[in-house]
Amino acid sequence: MDAHSIALNNTQMENEEVVLNNNDKTLLFKKENVIIEMTELQRRFMLCLLSGINKKNDIIRVVWFYNHETISDNNYHQMIFQCRSLLSRHGIPAQVIKTIPRFGVMLSFQTRTQKTTASIEPENDTSSRTGQGNKFSENVNYRVVLTITLLFSAVVLMGASVWHFIGEYHQFI
Repeated sequence: MDAHSIALNNTQMENEEVVLNNNDKTLLFKKENVIIEMTELQRRFMLCLLSGINKKNDIIRVVWFYNHETISDNNYHQMIFQCRSLLSRHGIPAQVIKTIPRFGVMLSFQTRTQKTTASIEPENDTSSRTGQGNKFSENVNYRVVLTITLLFSAVVLMGASVWHFIGEYHQFI
C-alpha cells in the first residue's frame, strides 16, 4: 500500500487499547473511555503508528504525503511533541508514544499498565509513589549514553585526524 492510500484511509482502526475513527478524526482510549479529537496530520501520524509504520522516513511520507520531500526533521519532531501533549492534556501518559533512537517511534501501552500497577503498590515505598527512583535511573542511563556517544565521537574525530596526518606524511616523503 502506498503512502497516499494509507494517508487517505477512511476506515476505522481498532486494537485492544484504542479505536481510531478516521472519518471523525478521533482516537478513543478504551480503558480510560477518553475520546481525543485530532487534526488531519495528527490523525495520519496515529494511523501510521497503529498500522505498524514506525520508521521516521516512512512516517514523514505518509503524514505529509503531498510534500514529504520538503519536510524537515523539525516537522517530524514537532508532530511527536504535539501528539504527546495532546495525549497528556487528556490524562493519557505521553510515554505512550515511545521514541526508538535513530529509527522512529512506536505506540507502547505498557506505560499505562505500569502506572496502574505503581498506584497499587504499598504506600511505604516512597520512591515508587513519587517516581523519583525511576527518574534517577533514567537520568543515570541518559548520562551514560551521552558520555559514551561523546567519547565515541572524539575517538572517531581523532582517528580521522591521525589518518589525515599519515596521508600528509606519506605525500611529504
